[in-house]
Amino acid sequence: MESNNTLDKTVDWQELSSNRVKKHLRELLSDEERNKNLLFCFEKELPDITLDLSHEKIDLKTLEYFQTLSTRSKIPEKFKQMFAGEIINKTEGR
Repeated sequence: MESNNTLDKTVDWQELSSNRVKKHLRELLSDEERNKNLLFCFEKELPDITLDLSHEKIDLKTLEYFQTLSTRSKIPEKFKQMFAGEIINKTEGR
């Protein structure tokens, strides 16, 4: 992905945006397999942190689209740069 593209103009963003979950949250919460797959424990890296996405109106396909967008947009690399004190927002110089 080119760095001058805005995120919302990418195909990956369009795929993520078009993946609207039409089910009611109550129905989504009744799916134990879905709930289990949307619960993330960072035992090794952050032992006190658990990320529970089960109460969000997303499904596993939404998560897949988000992961693809994140990878292709180089978000993990940008986090590393940010925490290393590098300038990641060149427009604002920070």
